[in-house]
Order: sequence, then structure tokens, then C-alpha cells
Amino acid sequence: MSALKCGLLLLAFVQTVFSQGLPAGTFRTKSASAQFTICALPSATPASWISNFETNQDYARLVGTLLPVSCERIKQLLWRQLGESGPWRGRIFVVLAPAASPDQVITITSDQFRDAWQYRVELPDFVERSRYVRAIVQVLLLELANRTAAGHSAEIPPWLLEGLAQQLLISSSKDEIILPPPRAASDNQRPASTYTYVNARFENPLRQAHKELTIITPLSFQELSWPGPDQLDGPANGLYRDSAQLFVARLMTLKNGRSCLHQMIGELAQNYNWQFAFLRAFNSYFPRPLDVEKWWALQVVHFTGRDLTQSWPPEESWKRLDDIVRSQIQVRVSTNELPLRTTVSLQTIIQEWEPERQIAALEDKMRELELLQSRSAPILVPLIREYNRVLSAYLQNRSARSAKKAVPRHLVQQTLQELNALDLQRVSVKPATPSKPAQPPAEASLTSSPAPPGL
Repeated sequence: MSALKCGLLLLAFVQTVFSQGLPAGTFRTKSASAQFTICALPSATPASWISNFETNQDYARLVGTLLPVSCERIKQLLWRQLGESGPWRGRIFVVLAPAASPDQVITITSDQFRDAWQYRVELPDFVERSRYVRAIVQVLLLELANRTAAGHSAEIPPWLLEGLAQQLLISSSKDEIILPPPRAASDNQRPASTYTYVNARFENPLRQAHKELTIITPLSFQELSWPGPDQLDGPANGLYRDSAQLFVARLMTLKNGRSCLHQMIGELAQNYNWQFAFLRAFNSYFPRPLDVEKWWALQVVHFTGRDLTQSWPPEESWKRLDDIVRSQIQVRVSTNELPLRTTVSLQTIIQEWEPERQIAALEDKMRELELLQSRSAPILVPLIREYNRVLSAYLQNRSARSAKKAVPRHLVQQTLQELNALDLQRVSVKPATPSKPAQPPAEASLTSSPAPPGL
């Protein structure tokens, strides 16, 4: 039997299984990419409790004809966050049923077939916006993670799901990802069309998280990794979402952070514990779990300790960067002489200082660069991040050896070359010092003065 016939038989079998138990009159449609198949069960008389939530902006009414567009938009926004561009592999079947209660359970199931995984999402047609977006994000992450799965479905870390879903909810307008249903038309008239205008404002998507997390302490990495029931679906859910959103956003600001996150998702199905996939993907940043804790603690301090709208101007940011990479230190030529101030570069520290003093100094420099990055003008942030990356790579290679053992010459030379290139870039982007307007000559003064007596 040809591969094409096998594929057609498999598709027919999946559609047959999917159709079981669906009543007559069910509305069916597919999304533009054909990944989503929507089955909207016949609508019933709205339950009385729905009228109490009709004006609640946190809830939305889902319509079968518009749901394919919504699902595709969520996928596009999510893929943009992760840098995913490949074709999809697993079909997603969405069953839309009349809502029975405000907190009705959303069910997601997955089944492995011969050449692909298939997914089924059961949604109420009146649901909290955040729960709907989280459900679609979850099934899309499962589809991405299970593309190479063989024996079992992948485990999606709760912080990844909550963080990405919250990022999408905050960074998009409510009508952009959940289209409002058409307005009701009067008798003997065609159904009224609904036009959606999206007024995009490029605001910091972490603004809401910043407002909340400056009042309540963000969760630790351990708490994000092992949340309790009240944090996932209870009174502490808001704190968990904000902390997870910040954690995911900070991971993506690392150089190659998005590709590392994408790699981690691709390896989830190869592990029964997501921590192994995480540490493998982010090994260049976090060789050990303790390194994640330290990094996250520093991110929390930076994020909650300042106003996100405040930053130093380019001139001040450049001066502070220059002060970090060209340190002023005191040197005594002899015991009886006064100390002299001299400038020491990062290259000098690496080439001439003894190992213990060198490591302590470079670790201090990295902390100063982290603090500067949180307040720097945006134009200098990539350069600051590169300085930090070079120092981090050097220290990681150094930590793999004894503190007293000499670093290989090629490693030192590579680090020096990278620092030299960054120094040239730093000089080239130095902001011009605003020049003071020239004072007009005395004889060209516009203010006339009385003539001296006798003339």
C-alpha cells in the first residue's frame, strides 16, 4: 500500500473517531492552515448564570465560525515569541460545547498514531479569556514538543505555559486574539457585521507584572518549578502568572535565549523530567540548578527595584559602561610614596592579575554590568550584554579548571580579541557631547551701550 493511501486511511480513521458522540447539526470548519478542525455543538438556550458575566471583560463568548481565526492568531503570536517557522505536524481538533458553569473544566487529550500525534480540546462556548488562551497555548506547545516524541507525550513546564500565555494576553488587545461575535440583527434583516479595530500601543508587556511584583515578592525558581494547586488554580494564581511571565521574558532577553527555549521544548519529549531538557538547552548560561537560582534572584532585584519607565540618557549610560571596563585603581610605587591612580582594563586583569584576584574582580564586573543593563539607554544594552557574555564564557571555562592552574593560551587570546573588538565598538558608539552655544563677541553684542563721555 502506498504512503499516500496510508495517510488517507489514517486521516479517515481520525475523523471517524473524532465524529463519535457528536450530535446532528454540529457545525464543522477548518482553520486557514488546516491544523485546527472546529466542531461547534448545537447551541442551547444560554444558562441563567451567563447573564451575570455578560459585562465582565475577563470572559468571552466563543463562536464556531470565528474560532479558527482566533486559534491561528494565537499560534502566530506564540510562534513569533519562540522563533518557530516550520510546518505543523499534529492536527488539533477543537470541540465547542454549550457552557455549563463559569469554571467548567477544559479538557485536552493527545493520542499517538503511526506517523503523528493528534490532539483534542473540549471548550465551553462561554469562558474566561485567560483559561481559553492558556488551553490553546498548551496544546500548541504539546504539538511542538511531541514532533519527535516516540514513547510518551512531553511534559510542559507550568512556568513556560503560564508565562507565554500571560505574555500573549498582555501584549495583545482582547479583540485581536478573541474575535467578538457578530451583533444580533433585527427581524427580517441580514446579520449585522462586527468590525474589529486594533489600536496597538507599544507598551512594556511587563508593566502589569511590575506593578504587582513590586508589592508582593516574586516566586523563587523552586516555587515556579513545583507550584501548588492554589498557585495554578486558586488565589495565588495571579502571583504565579506574573512571576512566570517575568521568568520567561528574562530568559528570552539572553543572547540566543529564544533559540535555547525552542531547543528545550524540542527536547521535552526525550525526558521524563523537564529540568534535564532545560539545563541542556541553557547549559552555556546555567551549568547547574544553583546558577539558575542566582541568576533569577538577580533578575528579581533588578526588576522590582526600579521604575521601568526610567533609564539613564545615552551619555550617562556610556560613561558608566566606560567606568566599568576601564577601572580606576590606586597603585603604590613604594611604601613611602603616595598612591597613584591609574586605569586598568579588563584585558589587563585577565593577562596580569593572579587567578583568585582575577576571578573576584571579573565576577564584580559582571554584577556591575547586570546592574547597568537594567538602567542603561536601550542603544547600549546589546553592547553591555556582549561584555557580560564574554566575561561569563571566560569564567565558565576557567571554573572547569583548578583556580591555580593556568588558563590555556588560546582561550586567553580569544577572550582578549573579543574584548578588543567590543572596546572598538564602544568607542564608535560614544554619544557626542552637546556643545555649548558660542558666546557672541563683545563688539557684536545686540545690546547697545551708551557712548563714553567726550565722544
